[in-house]
Amino acid sequence: MIAPLRSLWLRSLWLRSLWLAALLLAAPARAQQAAEVDPVALAAVLVRDGQLDRAAIALAEVDPATLAPADLRTFHRLRGLLAQDRGEPAAAAAAFQAALDLQVPATSRPRQAERAALWDAARAEEQAQERLTRLYLAQALLSLDPPQAAAAVEQLSIARLEDRAGYWQLLARAHTALSRWEPAWQALEEGRRRFPDEAAFMRQQIFVLVELGLYRQAVEHGSAWMDRYGASPQAVLAIAEALRRAAAGDAASSQLLEAQRVLEEGRLRFPEDPDILRLLARVLLERQQPASAARLLQEAASSTPALAAGSAEAWRRAGRLDRALYMNAQVPESDEKTRQRLGILLEQGAFSRVTALEARLSRLGLLADDRIAYGLAYAWFRLGQADAAEAHLQRISDPEVFRAATELRAAMARCEADGGCL
Repeated sequence: MIAPLRSLWLRSLWLRSLWLAALLLAAPARAQQAAEVDPVALAAVLVRDGQLDRAAIALAEVDPATLAPADLRTFHRLRGLLAQDRGEPAAAAAAFQAALDLQVPATSRPRQAERAALWDAARAEEQAQERLTRLYLAQALLSLDPPQAAAAVEQLSIARLEDRAGYWQLLARAHTALSRWEPAWQALEEGRRRFPDEAAFMRQQIFVLVELGLYRQAVEHGSAWMDRYGASPQAVLAIAEALRRAAAGDAASSQLLEAQRVLEEGRLRFPEDPDILRLLARVLLERQQPASAARLLQEAASSTPALAAGSAEAWRRAGRLDRALYMNAQVPESDEKTRQRLGILLEQGAFSRVTALEARLSRLGLLADDRIAYGLAYAWFRLGQADAAEAHLQRISDPEVFRAATELRAAMARCEADGGCL
């Protein structure tokens, strides 16, 4: 993500060293200051070298109040890059915006030819950094939930970094988020024209065609992509997804069958790709073949544990609750694992085992979930423990679950009037 900046930071630091050398000749008193470690410059070098954890440590030791405006702007840019890398788009956007908002006092151009050349180079470098900062701000804005696509388009229009493939990709993403299909397509076409070796443009065009409902064209475009750039997991997924959406949930659709064929071929080519496995399992479920989906995911879960939960759910849908519980046991410990186990046990009618989960649910803080409370109440009711059931029903406030709780109370009252339901 931050690789495009590395060469720019390298040139910036080189120019900075030349500028410091020139200043030392004119002002010997500054020599000691220049010799000291500059934590902002150090962090920039660490970012350039991909040592992001160390860069974060270096920046954490910096007091922004002590920085000169130019260094403070660099400080904010680096914070934005690190936040972007951590997957924190809101923090990244705030940092990039802070860098752009900061006004750096202009200095007069030196008269000496050598120093003037250095000054011109530094100014050009700073302008390039500002344009690049706007590009990264646009990327952060598009990563927000929901994305701020209009603001991203505005930043990109100011940056005007047409010589970068990422500029056209982000511009297309922004227009797509705004449902502006024609400018999105034009941006991708221009990107393809300028960067013919970049496969990402054709991939994005496939998804634009899918969003427009032009599924046949999307498949043709995907085939052309693979003919030109060779097969890749991304191409397989894009084509299969276009076919799956074209099927519109029709289990007997020829498009869904073709999607399965594409994914099975993709699995042979890329057996370790989990996304192909997940989409193939989804297609099998939509074709009403849950057992096949469950076996597929169970086999893959031995090397990719994250797929175990999907296998358990597919076995549940196939009615094989014993296999569903077995695969649920393979899921890494998590709230979702416990929720899934509770649901399977309820469907299995193992009410004693459901109530035995109550202590674990309490430790995980899941008893506050109204659906879980209802599930436990139902299990206690089926075990003939009306008081324990009512204790859980009293906590329910969600309107939909509350209606179910009211019906359960009515059933409990009928059982009490009839002398029991066991």
